[in-house]
Amino acid sequence: MNKIKILITGANGDIGYSIFKIIKKSFKNFLIHGAEINDEWSSKLFYDKLFYLPLANKKEYQNKLHNLIMKNKYNFVIPTNDNELLAITKSKKLINHKSLLLLSKSIIKTFSDKYKTFIWMKKNNIPFAKTYNLKNNKLFSFPIFVKPRIGHGSKNIFIIKNNKELQGLKKLNLKNMIAQEYLNYKDEYTCVVLKLDKDIKTIIMKRLLIEGTTHQIKTINNKIITKLLIDFAKKIDLFGSINVQLKITSKGPVIFEVNPRFSGTVYMRHLLGFDDLKWILNYKMNKKNFFTNNLRKKRIVRLSHETILSSTKGIAKKINYLEENDLFNEKQEIYRIIQNYK
Repeated sequence: MNKIKILITGANGDIGYSIFKIIKKSFKNFLIHGAEINDEWSSKLFYDKLFYLPLANKKEYQNKLHNLIMKNKYNFVIPTNDNELLAITKSKKLINHKSLLLLSKSIIKTFSDKYKTFIWMKKNNIPFAKTYNLKNNKLFSFPIFVKPRIGHGSKNIFIIKNNKELQGLKKLNLKNMIAQEYLNYKDEYTCVVLKLDKDIKTIIMKRLLIEGTTHQIKTINNKIITKLLIDFAKKIDLFGSINVQLKITSKGPVIFEVNPRFSGTVYMRHLLGFDDLKWILNYKMNKKNFFTNNLRKKRIVRLSHETILSSTKGIAKKINYLEENDLFNEKQEIYRIIQNYK
């Protein structure tokens, strides 16, 4: 049987690595390649091959990715970076590659941009945190969030308490930033809605966020949020999965961010039984839905993981890392399932 070839960009990132683990565990006949801006990372130990790709904002990025896809004849290509998604949508060569596992061009262009997201949500009567272009001289009701307009996960976010702090931030000449209403509610939820044709599945996860990274989640049931997610998926004519982040306010759930790509919790929800990446790949290969209903109502925490390399040349010499370190033994997982939560 010929192996199915897949390329994961941003191979060293947490999303890329999570996607790698899911595919490695779920499919026996996949050849997994990675692409990164350099080769000085531990991903050399995992992928069957690792290729160089420039940053997505470089002129040569589009041609380099196009040539890499054509040369290796990938069945699937999964970009994991917001800037890559936007660069791909601007390239006629790339956007037409059937191997790319992407949402529609219109979804990517709208929801990669937080200000465009706000405008779309307002127009479609979906509750979303008020968002403003910082270039406008507006009198804000403090505190406010200031964050990048495009991507960057939960990085470079500032809580601004007064106009003095805002003017100080503006002096730093931070480009392409937006101001967003501060939703002063403790609990935060990261959700995913998956739609393949007429079939829709959702997962709602209450999360603990530390320095931009989700460190702990637990699944919850909430009919109002579920309805909101399904309505949203239908209005954007979703095919695939999309990440929605929100808080529950006195007025009900209010969305404050949408990520039109696989998010950082993709492996955590895989362990919980919400297997959107696997289901999408199976659908693409077999044109059938493989949804299962074994969602585990558990709490997951993210821990770190260190390994001593046996090679005297460091990572220059590839070792059989996966087998020697039993990486996919659930007892050794970076994400550990705590069986009961209070």
